[in-house]
Amino acid sequence: MWMNVSGQAGFTAPDTVCINDPVNITNTSVGASTYYWNFCGYDLYGTPTLTDLGNPGGLLYVPTFITIQQDNGIWYGFVSNFGKNSIVRLTYGSSLLNTPTAEDLGTFNGVVPQYTEGLQVVKDENGWHLIVVGGHTTSLARIIKVDFGSSLGTAQASLTATNWGNIGTTLNYPTELTIIQEGDEYWGLTVNADDNTVTRFYFGKNFTNPPTAQNLGNVTGTLNWPSGIYAAKYNNKNYISFKLANRYYLHTRPVLYKLKQEQTKGEF
Repeated sequence: MWMNVSGQAGFTAPDTVCINDPVNITNTSVGASTYYWNFCGYDLYGTPTLTDLGNPGGLLYVPTFITIQQDNGIWYGFVSNFGKNSIVRLTYGSSLLNTPTAEDLGTFNGVVPQYTEGLQVVKDENGWHLIVVGGHTTSLARIIKVDFGSSLGTAQASLTATNWGNIGTTLNYPTELTIIQEGDEYWGLTVNADDNTVTRFYFGKNFTNPPTAQNLGNVTGTLNWPSGIYAAKYNNKNYISFKLANRYYLHTRPVLYKLKQEQTKGEF
């Protein structure tokens, strides 16, 4: 992981206080303009407890990516089954601590791309959708949509899948997919392992129609077999991090925000 960090966090506080007495904390941090303090007992810096759930139902075959979403009190996971070109749905019930049941949703008559890769669950006014990318050549590369309707638990026989194809031939072995919402519009990003580029999707205000797609090239100049991408917003700025074949790379500047200012209306 490469990061440009110039600030240093620090504070002073009394070592002993009485119950119900106020605690005065002095901020001694330097080199920062905004601050986030967390005094809870559990956070991402702690050591997690891991539980091996095995291969639920024996349905996972080279599982690659997973996306998890709660719907109406029930937790679901969707796994790209790279080795079988299919999608597996995991149902956890009311808690992710449960051992899930698994269901192979299949290939939807070949709509799911070969070498199934990144996937994201999204919801608009028409219900739930699963967006998936994959395909290890430009001729096989594609982005697809699976419509679930009002529930992520909809029976497999009632699901419909749409092959949006390789839009504008902008995909060349797309791997991970990330989708974000800006205002009332949806955008997506994927990385192409075979030519070290990033493709940006614009879905509009819902997922009814195929998105437009633009290949942004090797945006850092250093991408080498990128296999992961993640976008996040912090302090009203967008950041992108990449996972490469042998290291992580983090953009510490508002890349998406900057691109939106430089492009025409309707684009980042």
